[in-house]
Amino acid sequence: MISAVGVRNVVETKVDFSKSRNIIVAAMIFGTFDRINYSSAGALVFHVFGVQIAFSGLATGSLVGILLNAILPDKDYKFEEDEPNDTGVDLQISLRKKSLLWELAEKARREEKKQ
Repeated sequence: MISAVGVRNVVETKVDFSKSRNIIVAAMIFGTFDRINYSSAGALVFHVFGVQIAFSGLATGSLVGILLNAILPDKDYKFEEDEPNDTGVDLQISLRKKSLLWELAEKARREEKKQ
């Protein structure tokens, strides 16, 4: 199911696989997921201050993809856009000392009252 959503996102956003950057990101995501998920351990395990943290292949592949997408040059998108697009959300950090979740809930309540 998660793979189907990922493929749908790739198709809908028209990812250009003629760019080697995009092929590298996709291959590293799949390779990381595949190798960790089907290894004998089944997860990437860390021990931090006596707490065990385990990342599945899917979680690790996602993190690898996010990091590579941020690090590799020749991005074809910008984060500075003021308006969210059809598939994105424009989340802003609160300046009124309230949590973002609280502000989003307040905004939804105000919009319901308007209707």
